[in-house]
Amino acid sequence: MDMLAPEVSEHLTIARLLEEHALRNAVPICDGDRTAPLEWARSAQEALANASDLSRTVIVGDDGVLTPEVLSVLEERDAALVLVREPSESRWATASTRLPVFGFTSGTSIDGVIRLVAQLALAHESHVLRYATSIHERLASLLHRGAGMEAICQQLERLTDCAVAFLDTSNTLQAVARDRHPWLDSSTAGSIARKVSAEEGSLPRALDTHHQPVHEHEIDVEEHTVQVLVAPVMVADRSEGWLVLIAASDEHTAHDTASRVIALQEAVSIIGTEVLRMRSIERAEERARGNFVHALLHGRFSNTADLVARAAHRRFPTDRRFGVVIVQAKGLIAENDSPQHLSNMARTALRLRGAEDRAALSAVVGDVIAVVREVAPATRSGVDKGSGELGAYAKALHRRLQGETQRHLLVAYGRPVDGAMQISDSYREARIALSLADQLGKDEPVGFLEMRTHVALLDLALSTNGRSFASEMLTPLREATGDLDEAARTYIEVGGNLTQASRDLNVHRNTMLYKLDRASKALAQDLRDPETQFSLWLALKLDLLAKTADSASRAVDSG
Repeated sequence: MDMLAPEVSEHLTIARLLEEHALRNAVPICDGDRTAPLEWARSAQEALANASDLSRTVIVGDDGVLTPEVLSVLEERDAALVLVREPSESRWATASTRLPVFGFTSGTSIDGVIRLVAQLALAHESHVLRYATSIHERLASLLHRGAGMEAICQQLERLTDCAVAFLDTSNTLQAVARDRHPWLDSSTAGSIARKVSAEEGSLPRALDTHHQPVHEHEIDVEEHTVQVLVAPVMVADRSEGWLVLIAASDEHTAHDTASRVIALQEAVSIIGTEVLRMRSIERAEERARGNFVHALLHGRFSNTADLVARAAHRRFPTDRRFGVVIVQAKGLIAENDSPQHLSNMARTALRLRGAEDRAALSAVVGDVIAVVREVAPATRSGVDKGSGELGAYAKALHRRLQGETQRHLLVAYGRPVDGAMQISDSYREARIALSLADQLGKDEPVGFLEMRTHVALLDLALSTNGRSFASEMLTPLREATGDLDEAARTYIEVGGNLTQASRDLNVHRNTMLYKLDRASKALAQDLRDPETQFSLWLALKLDLLAKTADSASRAVDSG
């Protein structure tokens, strides 16, 4: 253990104070616990003049000021010790209190006793501060060099002669140091740390005042009885995990515990700073990775050489087959949510990537989570395993995130593409499928190819002839008053069932007939004719597809 640690054992207690030469002849009037810690001393006149707290305080006064009658007041205010100068035997013969009360001779002044207590208490605080500073400097030097969590824990193990474990807020073991305890493997250390991190313990009273809580436990492990000290790692009032010391020795003194507590309390601030440093690095890497994913999704590479150079830095293959899966959580960023929630969901999506030898990346794109996944290569059998893999992954992702968010999620994916340069095409298709699924009220994950009718009509919808046809059919209805386009669309969707259309629009049947008659006049075609109904259905589909594709293209091109 550190060479300065023995100084920490010099706690000022009642017993330690009474060993001083000035009080060596003090006589007990009412004896009590002599192990209680002391921090300060006050004259009886000053103590009785106000109602302040007197815990860990020695009250010193003359016999005329300190009387048996005031002991109850001092006891209620948690005074630790009462020293009476030249007490009257007759007056104090029947005194009764839980407080330790001692009488001392007139050869020692009241001011002298107060100065003595102050000097001894400050000397102890100085020893503790010096030891704490030494621990802090040694650990901080590793922090400043960027040595990492493991190195900090190993240094703490050398300073305390205890195994060290750090657990994050999910009780996952992030670092462990146990080189001096070969019987204690990492798994056992982690199990001990997890067991005690959530349990309440007790803090040695002498170090309970000005420091954060440290919980103390004793646990039997095989033939060893281990002392375990646990402290929460707090950063800006937010828990970042637990730091745990495991002392394998069956024998440990109060001094051992005190020095370990001081080392632990200094270490938690260093560990907390290291957690913030690591998190900032992770977020910087995540932003850089996100920029690369955005470039893949939006086709921001000037040429293939540019793509290959940036992909090599990310160790991302460019000559394989890929597909894009996207997730949109309606109303995610609302009360009790933050953009960080989306980032956490993106990391969850990446952890579900499946085969470890397959490349995968994820990023947040606005309010959408996008996952780029490598899929199986195309085969001559006619069965596209890549599309099957994307579909299975989309369903697994939907189940996982739906359970975490408890909100309505839309999940869609595009067709697999050959080469990283074509990933933006799969992303555009996924965007189209997502928008169509939203408008059609689909709850389950959908692929671009599953929207078969819409996919077949997509090229026509984007052509000049398709746009003109949709506009010629729909513009007269939309320019007329009375929501004729809605009436005609509802009538077409229910297969020409007038009663059902009236019910869906919540209007009288005669009103519905009136609207359809006006719509037929606006179109210059009879809506009861099947040919007209098909033409209007086709125009509605082409219009929907064109708007959806244009929106998806804007999202891809402007992202």
